[in-house]
Amino acid sequence: MTALAPLAAALDTQSAQIASTPTRQPKQTCAACYARTRDVITAVCGASCPAIFCRDCFLRFLQIQVTSHMTGIVRGVECPICIRSVSFRRLRALAPKAASIHELQAAVTTAVSVRCPACHNTKSLLPNVTKSKSVEAHFDGILPNAAELLATHLPSAVQEIAPVLLDRCSAYSRYEVSAQELFAFVRRQVPQRLLLDPTLTVLVRMFDDVERQARLYLCWRQHSPFTATMCCKHDICFVCKTSGHHEGEPCRTLQADAAMAKCPHCAVHLTKGDGCDSIQCFCGGTFSWATEARKFADEYLRSRLNHRVFCNVLAYLRLRVQQRRFRVTVLPSLLETTERRALRRLDTLLPAPRCVRSVLLRAVYRKRYRSIVLDMPVHLLQWRIAIAAKRAEMIHWIGLTKLLSEARTGRASGRKPATKKKKPVPASVQRIVDRAASYFAKPLPVPPQVATCAYLPHSTNSRKRPLVDT
Repeated sequence: MTALAPLAAALDTQSAQIASTPTRQPKQTCAACYARTRDVITAVCGASCPAIFCRDCFLRFLQIQVTSHMTGIVRGVECPICIRSVSFRRLRALAPKAASIHELQAAVTTAVSVRCPACHNTKSLLPNVTKSKSVEAHFDGILPNAAELLATHLPSAVQEIAPVLLDRCSAYSRYEVSAQELFAFVRRQVPQRLLLDPTLTVLVRMFDDVERQARLYLCWRQHSPFTATMCCKHDICFVCKTSGHHEGEPCRTLQADAAMAKCPHCAVHLTKGDGCDSIQCFCGGTFSWATEARKFADEYLRSRLNHRVFCNVLAYLRLRVQQRRFRVTVLPSLLETTERRALRRLDTLLPAPRCVRSVLLRAVYRKRYRSIVLDMPVHLLQWRIAIAAKRAEMIHWIGLTKLLSEARTGRASGRKPATKKKKPVPASVQRIVDRAASYFAKPLPVPPQVATCAYLPHSTNSRKRPLVDT
């Protein structure tokens, strides 16, 4: 307690210096209206903040925060230059007479207020904050008697971790740790449920900033919704705002509406008419609409069905969906990948040794012989008949040519040829002979079926040789 008092006094003096600007200070330019004045407010969110506003613009900024604030949402004030959260304690030091600050605090308190079923009065569920009577200033948003509160009201089983809790709460008050992180830390340190609620009650009372209190309290009640009113100690459910603790039964606020989702940061139920899936809640948190809407629908179904049976059915359906996706999407791509790998492997085997190439060639020859040659006996027979006819015609022309030449030379008459010089063959006869020679000099046309298999082997062990004489 004595160690925190000098630091608290120094912080109080610094806040007073910030709030009361000297009259002889040089004129500075307002970042909002660009007016030069001496009545300015600087260091809005901290000592390193470069913001400079005239008092009128700063008060107007606070009023805009009040008018844009939605009831039931815990929303703090951010520096318009640095976009960093500013505590209400610092705002009161900057503008002590601003009524907008009290309106903002009341709006934040409304988010943790319920109507008591017994007395029908709407009051806050935040525990009462006991301020120190000796020191009115505050250190880091934590009451100066925080150590005293921990030593007095903290359960004896948790007293040994009191310094660690004090350090983590101090970081939370400086916006270095979120409410979810602080709550998760406390749950890890205090796993017993009977000790968790008293510990969190003491921690909430340590903060002087209502916004810090409300965020931690909402995070607490999101996991443990059953509590009691501060006025009549009547049991209520904080989530559905109904009387009594309905253990094992779903809250009546859960509705079967596909267009509803719950913000994971402040647990407020939202609806969406149109737009993309990126949602920004009023509390400032962002989340995916599709993911949270699916979670909301799952929670609704699990609340009405047996949990174990529903989980088994859900696991079976998810398995079937995964199998279908594998067959439709993954398997075709795997087949294509396998084919590509086989082709790559074949490319590497192409420059193989001669023995491998000979084996492959024999297999190719056998396949071609079975698929082409064995199915063409008619074509081969017709081709052989055509060859025989051409040969017979050739023999006939040769005989005719010999007869013509003998007739010209006189051999056909039986006379002995004269010893005189031979007469030249007539031009008409020579043309006939030349035409016959040129005709039989042309190669015979080979059928295409036979041409494709002209070099197929007769057996797998023989060397390749032509089936026909070309």
